[in-house]
Amino acid sequence: MDKTRAFYASLAMAMTVVPTARLSPQDSAIAPLIAAERAANQAAYRDTYLPNKESLIEHHAGQWLVIVSGTLLPMWDGIPRPTPDLRQALGDADALAPQARHRFVFRVGEEGEIAYPNAPVAAPNLAGIRLSAYLSGNLQITDNGIYLTPRDRKQTERVRIGNGTTDAGGPQLSVTAVSLDVGAPIDQPATRQGAAAGPSLKQQIELQFNPDFGGYAVLSARHAAALALHRYEIPGSLMLGANPEPLLRSRVILRQAVSGLDAMLPVGLRV
Repeated sequence: MDKTRAFYASLAMAMTVVPTARLSPQDSAIAPLIAAERAANQAAYRDTYLPNKESLIEHHAGQWLVIVSGTLLPMWDGIPRPTPDLRQALGDADALAPQARHRFVFRVGEEGEIAYPNAPVAAPNLAGIRLSAYLSGNLQITDNGIYLTPRDRKQTERVRIGNGTTDAGGPQLSVTAVSLDVGAPIDQPATRQGAAAGPSLKQQIELQFNPDFGGYAVLSARHAAALALHRYEIPGSLMLGANPEPLLRSRVILRQAVSGLDAMLPVGLRV
């Protein structure tokens, strides 16, 4: 095992955040409604986005589109007009379908299938190399603990997230729990009766790290539903190992009181 793999393997971590919501008994009744909306959005993706994909990637790669209620947005004179502003795209979606329970929300070019043939399939919540690499840029390991350090603030404003050890050969990371805030990309409160409930701000999630998974994370269906991540689905699928069942793709945001750490990250969702 090389040094990079050894470092990531040492980062066997459990991520915990404060829970603020639980699944409601009505979830089983809501699931068919989400599925029906998703089918309409898949049809719009196939019939409206894919015929324009090549041109959109050439001129608008990385910009935002939303598919909601079977409609691709933003549009201008029948032509897709991606925007660099996620809030603008979601604002257009809310204006058209404020009660939507499913949406595709994606950057041009990030859609499609991703496969990690060596990744484990058993863990319901999984953390991978890309998440570990993202965190490692802000980690400081001392005899007194593991800290997240800011990139553009004073060192004294670091945040303690777990326990660590050091030895003569350099810092070694022990198995630990790190506290991170995980939520949906844009928090929206529940609105009038009958409207789709907004995602919770935070969820308690334990992610088991595995160096054979090259992505950021995979979340269980329970946590995905509690955070309403079906409202932020990325078109395409995520394949783990030899598992014949593809996972959905969505995104979460990390919110920390450490400058430079907040990020919106793509994740896989179990269904």
